[in-house]
Amino acid sequence: MCEADAVFQFVILDKHVTPAQLEATRPLLWTAIKMVASRAASLAYVQGQLYRITKAVSDRMLLRSERSLELLQGKPASAFW
Repeated sequence: MCEADAVFQFVILDKHVTPAQLEATRPLLWTAIKMVASRAASLAYVQGQLYRITKAVSDRMLLRSERSLELLQGKPASAFW
């Protein structure tokens, strides 16, 4: 457990999950993690990613009535940025 684990308890993953597995199984969460981790990215990149994440969460929750842990984890992770 690292220092960030105490603050970001909603994104703790199994240490054996690879980035490729995460991208394949939880693309929204993967996008949020990449966005938060890319502090050197341009503001336009981050704004675009925030838009994509917000749109995906809205579509999946409001239009499709989807309930998933990925949605619950992805939005707070992106909101931290």
